[in-house]
Amino acid sequence: MPVRPNAPSADPLDADSHDTDPAPAPAIDPEPVATDPPATRPDSDPDPDPEPTPAAQPPLLSERDLRVLDFERRWWRHAGAKEEAIRAEFDLPAARYYQLLNAVIDLPGATRTDPMLVKRLQRARAERLQARSARAFTTPTGRQSSGPPNSESND
Repeated sequence: MPVRPNAPSADPLDADSHDTDPAPAPAIDPEPVATDPPATRPDSDPDPDPEPTPAAQPPLLSERDLRVLDFERRWWRHAGAKEEAIRAEFDLPAARYYQLLNAVIDLPGATRTDPMLVKRLQRARAERLQARSARAFTTPTGRQSSGPPNSESND
């Protein structure tokens, strides 16, 4: 069956179907409305105390402090392995490393660098101090001492 050239097509995208008047398209605003910035006085400073740019800010932590935090992110199965790694990586005895670590986790920059790690390390330190304090005030029998031993002699 031949197709008539002027017959309306069933395809709405067919370019030859101009016999029917399609529904009018919604009106579109050709130019978007620009919003004006808030009015400012030319003599006023928009930000009286701007923060320094990142390039101008000093680093939060030294390279060594960052290495200490990075080292503490690792998990160790055995204390001896960590002690050996401390000596190999930092060339410090373990006692000096832990002094350094305690100083680093008290720095405000450490909390800003890795808050979860620093809080975990601070909690562990507080628990160790509390346990040490509890041991210091108990006698070998397990009773709490009431104070320093009596220093009077029976002469």
